[in-house]
Amino acid sequence: MNPNKLLACLVALIAIRSLPLSAAEVSDARTWTDVQGRTIEARLINADATAGTIKIERADGAHFTLPVSRLSAQDQVFVREWTARQAPAPAAPAASAASAPSLQELTQANWDWLARCGSIQPAVYKQISPEDLGALINRRLQNSPAPTGKGAITRARIDTESGGDEISIEVRTIVSLSTFLRDLARQNNLVLRIDSEGNLVIQRQPSKKSDTIEFLGVSSS
Repeated sequence: MNPNKLLACLVALIAIRSLPLSAAEVSDARTWTDVQGRTIEARLINADATAGTIKIERADGAHFTLPVSRLSAQDQVFVREWTARQAPAPAAPAASAASAPSLQELTQANWDWLARCGSIQPAVYKQISPEDLGALINRRLQNSPAPTGKGAITRARIDTESGGDEISIEVRTIVSLSTFLRDLARQNNLVLRIDSEGNLVIQRQPSKKSDTIEFLGVSSS
């Protein structure tokens, strides 16, 4: 029998030509086999899961549409795997408060570590900005021996997104970083927490009237 007639029994020929496809849109040429053992050499260029068909392209540019159910078991596995590779990667989940590292109280070991992280010279820090406050604390942390142990503090993080209200504190004598932070929190109604990544988190005390936290002019609930 004429090979072209055999091929017509295998596929529904679509006599069209299309623009060249990118390498990402097609597979390499391979031998396809139907359930009756007939074969054709072509590359896969599209799979329609809804219609249950695939489109292949022969070396001469002719396109054919094949029902997946008529293919050999091996070819059906190939189509499923090829289709899975073309699926877009799932979008990364949006950042949310629930995914943020949980905050914990500082332990005595944390306070002992902070006491060894250098000293603060006497000065009056009037209306110090969040950036300057963070820089002051982080300089002491960075100039100290490398922290060790679970939950060790590595850097400070000011829990705010903008400027706004500023902080004031007066240091009358040379004090340790630990004492400076305790006084800073007490005089400015702040809380100090540590997250699972070793960040010392500084934020406003929650209001007694609601669950809202206000810090440096920024409110969040």
